[in-house]
Amino acid sequence: MADEKTTEKTKLVTKESSWPVLLHFMGTAGSTFVIWRGVNSIEPAMKVMIPGLFVLIITAFIWALTQHNAGSALAYIFTPDWQLLGTPRLWIDALSQNAWDTGAACGIFLVYGASMTQSMGPVKTGTLIPLLNNTVSLMSGTMVFCTVFSTWTKVSPGGDKDDLMKLLKTNGPANTGLTFVWMPILFSTMTGGRVMASLYFLMVVVAGFSSYVPIMYSITQVLVDWGEYFGTQAGDGSDWKLPKAWEWLLKYVLPVEGLTLLVWWVVSTVRNEKIPWYQLGEGSLMTAILGWFVVGLVLLGLNLVFVRYRARMSRWWSSLIAKQEDIPACCCGHRQDRGDRDNPMTMTDKAKEAPVLEYNTID
Repeated sequence: MADEKTTEKTKLVTKESSWPVLLHFMGTAGSTFVIWRGVNSIEPAMKVMIPGLFVLIITAFIWALTQHNAGSALAYIFTPDWQLLGTPRLWIDALSQNAWDTGAACGIFLVYGASMTQSMGPVKTGTLIPLLNNTVSLMSGTMVFCTVFSTWTKVSPGGDKDDLMKLLKTNGPANTGLTFVWMPILFSTMTGGRVMASLYFLMVVVAGFSSYVPIMYSITQVLVDWGEYFGTQAGDGSDWKLPKAWEWLLKYVLPVEGLTLLVWWVVSTVRNEKIPWYQLGEGSLMTAILGWFVVGLVLLGLNLVFVRYRARMSRWWSSLIAKQEDIPACCCGHRQDRGDRDNPMTMTDKAKEAPVLEYNTID
């Protein structure tokens, strides 16, 4: 079977070879080069690849809905399991997935926000990005499940649904097989599917690379802007109006929800753990508490060091950044304001260019 061959190839690449390490190194080196040269070096490709990927996803989504037994897949996806919804682990996993999927967990919104122009409203952008992200995620999940149900029905007409669920759960590390196994199968049923599959995976790689760049940039920009204060800047009035209920939600609803989920998870963990909660072990409550304590202690120590030596470190780092003009074509860190023509994370080669107005150096 084609899916078995694809599964074996995926397993060979992800588990039994050094390709993941090599590809990660190549991605990191490429991101370093982009940050050094400036994101405008890849911007033309992004303007074509990302919309192209969106068009391909819509096309594959519509085609998947026409496959045999797609109705059963839709019923499976959109029929709630009330017993599963009553477990805190599901909600924690959903929140973690959404935080990772939108990039909020990696802090890349700090990069985007610091690089926004007056015309890029934070309310409008902060609404559209999660909305489009979750829409694409829902479409992608739907077309994968439609493909799985359709293929399973053809090769195992009398197969049990439990076997199908087991198949879905054994698709490589982190369910990577859902993309690298089943998407080629879906494209194989389409006219010109080989070309479309090649374009799809090329665009997926480019999209992943475009997300990896700001993740690295969020680290480098902190070092470049060390000791500087970013003031606020009024928008041009084109942004959407923030509802009055937003402040109420942030102040009261979200803290209560977070506290409730935390208490719910602690109680559920203590009741259902195979080992006592006070013992160290995989997934135990004490392991989580110890991890939180260590991370909190490290962050507290770093903040104390920064507060105590902030002025000295700021002067030292500023002098180091000023010497970047000795590095040819170094583009990291300093942005230039071009008004509405600015693109996110646009940078300049001029190391000693006059600072943007909202910057104030801390002495």
